[in-house]
Amino acid sequence: MADIVSILIEVSKSAVTECLLPPVKRHVGYWWSLGDNIQELRDEVRFLERKKRDMDQNVEQARLRAEIATAAVEDWSNEATRKLEKAAVILQGHHHLNWWNIISRYSTGKNAKRTAQGLHKHREEANSIVCAYPVPPPSMMPISGEPSMEFESRRQVEEEIMSSLNDDHIHAIAICGAGGIGKTVMARRIMERVRRENLFDEVVMVVVSQKVDMDKIQKEVAELLGLSFSEDTLVGRAPKLHTRLLDSKRKLMILDDVWDSFDLGKIGVPSGGDFIKGKIIMTSRVKDACKKMKVQKIIPMEILTKDEAWTLFKEKAGSYVEGLDLLPIAKEIVGECKGLPVSLVTVGIALEDQSIHVWRDSLSQLKRSIPIDFPEVIKEVYKPLKLSYDFLDNESMRSLFELCCLFPEDHHIPIEELTWYSVGLGFLEGIKNFEEGRNRIYNLVEKLTSRFLLTNSTWEHHVKMHDVVRDVGIFICSKEKNGWLRMSSLDSSSTDSSRNCNWMWIDTSIENFMPPTWSHFPNLRLLKMIGHGAFKFPDPFNSFPDPLVICFEGINELAVLHFSRLNLRSFPASLKLLKKLKTLHLEVCKVEDISLVGELASLQILIVRRCLNIKELPGHFGRLNRLKVLELKDCRSLSRVTPGVMSSLVGLEELTIQGSPINWEGKENQSEGRNASLSELQCLPKLTRLDIEISNRNLVAQEIQLPPQLVRYDISFGDDCLYNDSNHERRMALSLRGDMRVGNWIHQLLKSTQSLDIINGGGSTMSKVLNSVDYEFLELESLSLISLGDLEYISDGTNPDESISYRKLGSLSLCHLPKLVRLWNQNGFGEFNLKSITLESCPKLRCVLSAAARSLVQLQHLTIRSCEAIEHLFWNDPDSCIIELPMLEVLILEFLPNFTTFSHVEGVDVIECLRLKKLVIRDCPKFKTKFGNGHIIFPKLLELNLHEQCITTFYRGCESIKLPVMNRLQLMELGLTHDDHSLHFFCKVECPSMSELWLDGSHYNINMQVECPSMSELWLDGSHYNINNIWCPNVPTIVFHNLKFLQISCLKGIRNLMSSSIAKNLDNLDILTIHECSDMVEVVEDEKEVPAEVLFPKLRSLDITDLHKLRSFCQWKHDFMLPLLDYISIRECPQMETFTLGSLSTPRLCKFEINRGKVEINDLNAGIQDYFSTKVCFYKYHTLSFHKMNATADFVWSV
Repeated sequence: MADIVSILIEVSKSAVTECLLPPVKRHVGYWWSLGDNIQELRDEVRFLERKKRDMDQNVEQARLRAEIATAAVEDWSNEATRKLEKAAVILQGHHHLNWWNIISRYSTGKNAKRTAQGLHKHREEANSIVCAYPVPPPSMMPISGEPSMEFESRRQVEEEIMSSLNDDHIHAIAICGAGGIGKTVMARRIMERVRRENLFDEVVMVVVSQKVDMDKIQKEVAELLGLSFSEDTLVGRAPKLHTRLLDSKRKLMILDDVWDSFDLGKIGVPSGGDFIKGKIIMTSRVKDACKKMKVQKIIPMEILTKDEAWTLFKEKAGSYVEGLDLLPIAKEIVGECKGLPVSLVTVGIALEDQSIHVWRDSLSQLKRSIPIDFPEVIKEVYKPLKLSYDFLDNESMRSLFELCCLFPEDHHIPIEELTWYSVGLGFLEGIKNFEEGRNRIYNLVEKLTSRFLLTNSTWEHHVKMHDVVRDVGIFICSKEKNGWLRMSSLDSSSTDSSRNCNWMWIDTSIENFMPPTWSHFPNLRLLKMIGHGAFKFPDPFNSFPDPLVICFEGINELAVLHFSRLNLRSFPASLKLLKKLKTLHLEVCKVEDISLVGELASLQILIVRRCLNIKELPGHFGRLNRLKVLELKDCRSLSRVTPGVMSSLVGLEELTIQGSPINWEGKENQSEGRNASLSELQCLPKLTRLDIEISNRNLVAQEIQLPPQLVRYDISFGDDCLYNDSNHERRMALSLRGDMRVGNWIHQLLKSTQSLDIINGGGSTMSKVLNSVDYEFLELESLSLISLGDLEYISDGTNPDESISYRKLGSLSLCHLPKLVRLWNQNGFGEFNLKSITLESCPKLRCVLSAAARSLVQLQHLTIRSCEAIEHLFWNDPDSCIIELPMLEVLILEFLPNFTTFSHVEGVDVIECLRLKKLVIRDCPKFKTKFGNGHIIFPKLLELNLHEQCITTFYRGCESIKLPVMNRLQLMELGLTHDDHSLHFFCKVECPSMSELWLDGSHYNINMQVECPSMSELWLDGSHYNINNIWCPNVPTIVFHNLKFLQISCLKGIRNLMSSSIAKNLDNLDILTIHECSDMVEVVEDEKEVPAEVLFPKLRSLDITDLHKLRSFCQWKHDFMLPLLDYISIRECPQMETFTLGSLSTPRLCKFEINRGKVEINDLNAGIQDYFSTKVCFYKYHTLSFHKMNATADFVWSV
């Protein structure tokens, strides 16, 4: 027994006991220490209740500070309430427990202990919870009344921004555009989208504004990131912000309204390469500022389209603008807003619910550019745009901007004309000569364009100005400069403002125009008068003996005078009163005698264009020793320049005499003094530019010394020289006869000539020019050879390579060369840098490029037309299977009757042009290349045009072909081949970028299923088509979503054009034209399960002609609407019985033609009911057109 007891004592001291004893003690304690556990729970309940009250009070104080409670504190408070309710149940139940009820005491003690621990833990968690955060600043909040962004033009910009944000190589993006264009709205749209898509963890947006306050920007960025500073200086805070921006979270920083560049690094923003997880978006109306800040992607924002502008305006002004009374006025107002969102929104809101009188007055004010009684426009539209004007760098930029406002709306402003005016007005400081003035103007134009105060023109060397920006400029000149500028407004009653008028543009073609009283404009410095030949100055034989004395009295400050299309036959002596005139421009005037111009001693620029009655440049012009620029262009009667005049113009810097039959004298008859001599030009020490036409070919052989400082010239010899609108600064054109000697002065000019045209020359002379070792073409970039009857080679290779260098030649054009056999023989051309080759009417040329094509790695444009003997493009190495032109972008082959393949090597017909964008093959009947069989490799092809070809197959056998970048496909007049009965098309084509498709011709066997979501124009045209289906029948929702223009002509074999589901989804179709489809019974086929309530929601024009089997537009009985249709024409459809069997609503229809004539109907609906067999409702129609309909004799019109 003692042994057993000792063993138990030893076991109790063992490790097993040490492990088991604590849990046993804990569980026994639940029963034994119930009172202590209950007291602990009471204490924790009291502590947690106190903590909850503190937290609730903090939230309330935050609310009073206009802060927002966090979701975490709300969750914590809700959980605390739940835990306290659970504790209350335990505390209420323990009073009823019996001491000896061991199980109940154990359970209650355990719950009390664990609940107390849970309350304690929850109370500790409150210490790490942020109760509230400040409301985001205004720059982060959505703006009420912002224009809708659901526009295609804005969607494209948004997608481009999002694509850039997802590009790891782009760290900084700029949204650039004019004031009021919608840049800030777009930035906020992006901010909302990236938050919604969880693209960034943190997004901040701050306004920079005109005056960059880096301290303010730094603090705002830090505040939005929840970062506080203890440092006082910008430099001291920068490292802390830098560290915060480089933490693990993805960040987007938006800098709104950037006007000038600044160093982001100074405020602590990491540079692009270091800001790995961050992106920066800027909005700016100053593109140069973004470039200086190393922005990698600049995305421009343009004005809204016409349809988008109308939609936005209607949204703000209310749908009632579509009422018949307001609609035309509203349309004009939208036109005056010119697509500028801020104008549309401001004007639309201002006119909402206004009477028609207010609308009419508002339209009048908007047309006047100065809306005096339209304060909303001045505040919301003009003032933001005026900020761009105020922020211009200097007075020269402001003056040039104001000068551009002088031109009419939508005018293409010539930059050269701006230079004439600017030099004449003298606001270009520090220029030494006219060329420096021209360069300065181009520089200023680029700066104004980069700030979106000017826009690029489609015309070269021109710019444009947005009409609203122009209105702001006129407003500034009229209000702040007190009538500085006037546009055809000559009300003499406003005498005060007239005295301050400096610049004036007058259109004399306006009705009842009378010349102004010039004494009212004593400060006038620029006057431009234009007409259309009808205006005549007062008759000098009437009461006023000298009409222009009356006109020009009191404007002695005039510096620039421009007359255009005026019936002005002579200058009176009063012209001499204009002592300060520096620029005189005459264009299409009937003036004959210009000798008085020689009295204008201060004249610096004289431009005379298309003044057909001027016959002589008189001797008085020799007095114009301050003249810098003289241009006489297209004065067809000007045949004589008085000898000695040219040599007297010692200050002349630029001389242009073109389009005038002046017979310049040579040395052999110079002593006769009948006309000026070219040798006089050597007396002009400042002449740097010479553009002149010389009909006297004998002067080519003479030795003439030109001024050594001549750096720009355009010199043509002979009457046959064609006009060449070349951008080269140094150009020559030679049209010589026979074997003529070429003088040394021509040799010297050819060394620096950049563009050379040789026309109608004898073979021997031209061969000398092209092959003689005496000639060097060191700077030649463009060479054109035209109508050279004996030329066989451009270079015959008889001289060493280094003797004739064409290494800078980029463009070669050969036209009408009847004996040309090859472009060059042997090694005559040396190095190649050709980028463009054009060959036309060279009947003996059999091959274009030989093995030398391997060195034509820069060739971008190749055009070949009407070369009868050409069979192949390339004579390549038989061992080579692939022809590569890595830079070729455009290949045009037209009217080549014997052209068969690209390569002369049999079995080798693979051409690889990885950059080819446009391919045109027209009327090449023997060309047999099979498209789609791997023989042509054009991965970047944008446009394909096959016209009058015998192509055997076009992707035959391919189930699907993807052309990802093609935007224009044109297949026209593709005829039969000898071994095939029809052209076979692929069954499915996916062209996501295609915007235009033309199918035109005969003998097509097409089962074409197309998927082109970006296409905007579709043309199907051909007289012998056998088309089974245009649209993919298995996927009815695949449609041309962006299609705006659809023309179907001469298609046979189809009974309907499309199904109703396709019609319903063509939601951007604007114009639908159907001609000569002889088998078509209905246009839209009914799908019973698809109710068509609205068809073609944007269709405006419908033209149906020569559909002889057509019975109706659609034959279902559903009611439907064409909501925007405003024009219908139906001609030569003799079987047509009805438009639709259901009811049709066309609320906007205003033109309906019958037999090509307009018909106005008061109750058209009743007339249609009389004519058609079922009821069709066309209410609110204005005009109706039918032609060759059956039963017309029974048709009764109610007119």
